[in-house]
Amino acid sequence: MEPDRIGLEGGLNPYIYANGNPVVNVDPDAQNARRIFTFVSPSINRMVSVDTIKIAGLAPRMTPEVIATSRIRGISFTDVNQRARPEILAQFDNKTLIAERALQRSIKKPQAGLANESMASAHAEIGILEQARATFGSLKGEAVFMNVNKLPCGYCLGDVAAEAKLLELSYLRINTVNPMNGYPASYFWRPGMNSLKEVGLRESFQGIPYTWQMIKQGL
Repeated sequence: MEPDRIGLEGGLNPYIYANGNPVVNVDPDAQNARRIFTFVSPSINRMVSVDTIKIAGLAPRMTPEVIATSRIRGISFTDVNQRARPEILAQFDNKTLIAERALQRSIKKPQAGLANESMASAHAEIGILEQARATFGSLKGEAVFMNVNKLPCGYCLGDVAAEAKLLELSYLRINTVNPMNGYPASYFWRPGMNSLKEVGLRESFQGIPYTWQMIKQGL
């Protein structure tokens, strides 16, 4: 993600050029912001564009509300919210690593349903990790960086941390966008943490250089 190349000449929000959401929108020619969205199938390991509506049966069932992307060991992964996930990947019998956690939560809190219990109900962040697990088998010691166009929901704060722990990741970071001001926001997990934690960001433009310096250093 990059701020506007003309700096503050375009306004106080340096990400307005991408409609305030540089995670999923690009505007390389400064003419019109547009969404980049591709989907990778772990079974065929190739990128599939959803702009063409239907390729290899992997078109979203509806317009995605949440889009998560990550590049792990040289392979790019994209996933979407559970209702939009292509049917070929949204299978109830494809259980996530945290299926038991999700099941026990649904018993205590029926209103939670079976969120993140299988790929049929997995949120985009869990979907990314499950795709990578299906592709590589083991992610032990891996540092995973993810871009998501919305803030993690209440379930995912704990569920993503639980999944990262079971995968034995060394680090996980989710870069996203604060919907209140369009500025970048980030959440991270390290071994020993039971929940994602938000990186301390300043709300003003002056805080952004510090934020990106933190990201470069992997903090």
